[in-house]
Amino acid sequence: MKGKKITVLLLLLLCGVQIWAQIPRSDEFHGKYRLSGVVVFSRHNIRAPLSAPGSFISRVTPYGWHDFGVNTAELTMKGAVLETINGQFFHKWVVSEGLFPENAEPSGDELYVLSNSMQRTIATARYFSTGFMPMKTVAVNHKGALNAMDGDFTLALGEDITRKEWKRIRAEYEAAYSPDDIREASRALQPVYDLLAEILDLRNSEAYADGSFTGFDNHNSSVVLAVGKEPSMGASLGAAVSVADALILQYYEEPDSRKAAFGRELTAEEWRMLGRVIAVRDEIRFSSPFVQRYVSRRMRGLIADALQNDGRKFTFLCGHDTNILNILKVLRTVDYDTPDAIESGTPVGSKIVFEKWTDAEGNAFIGVNHVYQTVEQLRNNTLLDLATPPDVIPLQFEGMTPNEDGLYPLEMMIVRLSES
Repeated sequence: MKGKKITVLLLLLLCGVQIWAQIPRSDEFHGKYRLSGVVVFSRHNIRAPLSAPGSFISRVTPYGWHDFGVNTAELTMKGAVLETINGQFFHKWVVSEGLFPENAEPSGDELYVLSNSMQRTIATARYFSTGFMPMKTVAVNHKGALNAMDGDFTLALGEDITRKEWKRIRAEYEAAYSPDDIREASRALQPVYDLLAEILDLRNSEAYADGSFTGFDNHNSSVVLAVGKEPSMGASLGAAVSVADALILQYYEEPDSRKAAFGRELTAEEWRMLGRVIAVRDEIRFSSPFVQRYVSRRMRGLIADALQNDGRKFTFLCGHDTNILNILKVLRTVDYDTPDAIESGTPVGSKIVFEKWTDAEGNAFIGVNHVYQTVEQLRNNTLLDLATPPDVIPLQFEGMTPNEDGLYPLEMMIVRLSES
C-alpha cells in the first residue's frame, strides 16, 4: 500500500495534542484583541442508527438493539439534552468574552442558524439555539423538503460535473487508493471485523443461518460513483461501518456499558477500534481532492461570507461528519486526533469553531478549534461550563503560518476557504 497515501494510518495512532479549555486567553491577549464574531459548523448530536429494524443490523445478531425511542436516523432525546448543554456552554463562553450580554435578544443579522433539512440536524440546531440564547426564539433556517439533503450540505456528485472532470475524479481515486490498496486497507481492519463478529454473536444470527451474511471476509470493496449520489462503499468495509455505527450510538445511549456491547465489557481502545473502521471508510470514499472541493464548496462559501459579515456576531451551521471531513481536507488541516472520543476526527455533536478576533486597528484574525464532548461527557450528560469544558483542539493548516498569538489573518483564511 502506498505509505504516503494511507493517511488513515494516522487515525490509528494517538498523537500528542494539547487540550485547551474553551478558551483560556491571557490578559495580554485580551489587551490586543476582542472577540467580534464566531462561526460554528456542527455535526448533529446522537441519533438513532441509520438501519431500520428488520434490516441488516437486526439480522446479523440474535440480540435486540437498544430502543432509541425515535424513528430511524432521528435525533434521540439524549442527543437533544446533550446539544442543549452544548448551547449553554457556548452561551457562557460568548458572554464571558463580551460578544453578547447575559440574557441577550439578538436583533437583525447578529445571529443566524442554518441546518441541513434532515430531522437530526434541524433538531440539533433547535436544541443548541435554546441553550445558547434562552431569551430569544431563534429561527432555524433550512431549505427544501424535510429529510431531503439540502444543496448546501449535500455530498452528492452533481450533473454539472463535466466528462473531463469525471475522468480526473477517477484518476484521483486510483492514485489515492487502487483496488489493491483498498483490499489491503480492508484486510488491515480484520481485527475490528473479528471483534464485531464476536460482539454480535454473528454465528447465531438469522443472517448467518440463512447464508445471507456469514462473515466480514469480503475485502473487494470499491468506491461507487454516480450522479446524484455521494461516494459509497460496500463489501465487508461497508457492512462493518453499519454495525460499528449502531454499536457506538448504543454505547452513548445505554448506561450499562456491558449491555451496550451485548454482554461484553469492551475496553476504551476496543471502542475506538470500532470508530476507526468508520474513519477508514470515509477517508477512502472522499480521497479525491476534486470531490473534497466539490462537495464542500457551498458550505465553505457560507463560512467565508459569515466571517466577512461585520454585522454578524454568531453563525451556527449544522450538518454531518463528512461535511466536517471535507471542509477540513480542503483547508489542508494538519493531522490531529480526538483522544477522548471514539470517532477519530469527527465525534458525534462535534464542532469546528472559527473565532474572529479584531485588534485595536480593526484588523481581523481567525483562530480555529475543534470542540467536542468527551465519551464520558456524552455518556454521563455532563453539564459544561468554563470550569468544566468540552475538549478543544486548536487546529493548524499546512502552508499557513499563524502569528505569535496563534491566529491567522482573516484574508488568508478567506483565500483558503475559497479554493475551487
